[in-house]
Amino acid sequence: MNPQALSCPVCNGEFTPRRGGQQQVYCGPPCRSRANYLRNGTPAARGSRSAYFGQRWRKDPDFRQKRLEASRWQHIKRKYGLDPESYRFLLASQGNCCAICGTNSPDDVGLEWNVDHDHATGKVRGLLCRRRNGGLGWFKDNPTALRAAANYVERNR
Repeated sequence: MNPQALSCPVCNGEFTPRRGGQQQVYCGPPCRSRANYLRNGTPAARGSRSAYFGQRWRKDPDFRQKRLEASRWQHIKRKYGLDPESYRFLLASQGNCCAICGTNSPDDVGLEWNVDHDHATGKVRGLLCRRRNGGLGWFKDNPTALRAAANYVERNR
């Protein structure tokens, strides 16, 4: 077996993954479609399942809150590599406050802290309140522009 080759879990065929962003699991689109069908069931089954969860979402606030929370953690794990424990440790290590301004409130409406990361490397730098994270975004993480803005504000007080 070629050291680069993988085995397709659907047809058990050997394949060499294409170069690219995401890790390839199946040998091609037909096997990926078959795996999705086996995992998700028929369109009719998906429809009834979707209707059930839609109804439950509308009627059960606890279910809705749990799903929103789970979805949020999945997003943070996928995008930044932080699980809830790492996130809480990071927040505690910066004093349970914004790493820039020190406020103990993530934003005006009580949402969650924003994960600040280096867009070039993906490395997490800290947790910020919504305003400071937005500010860094507007300055495109450019330290020179941030210093110039700070100097401007101080000169014109």
